[in-house]
Amino acid sequence: MGINAGNRTMNRRVREEFEGLDTVRSDIAALRTDVAKFLSDLRTTGSKKLDEGASIAAEKLSEAADLSKEKLDDARDKVSDMIAHRPLTSVLVAAAAGAVLARLMRR
Repeated sequence: MGINAGNRTMNRRVREEFEGLDTVRSDIAALRTDVAKFLSDLRTTGSKKLDEGASIAAEKLSEAADLSKEKLDDARDKVSDMIAHRPLTSVLVAAAAGAVLARLMRR
């Protein structure tokens, strides 16, 4: 094998190495694109899930507020009924509660 044959063999090997590098470069570029799309999709999905969670939480909070309002209205109605049916007892209970509070406030 002569010098020219050795140079041709070496040139072929160098070309093969450069072709391999081009393949690696294109694979890296494709990987970058895939990762960027994945991250974008992840952000979009996360944002949607966060919005859904906030919506569900707001709905549950609204339901709890409505239930609390109903219970307070029921309690107010029961107290009003008790006062209407037993006015003297209601006045005595209010006076006793006032006396207890007055003693507590003095201390």
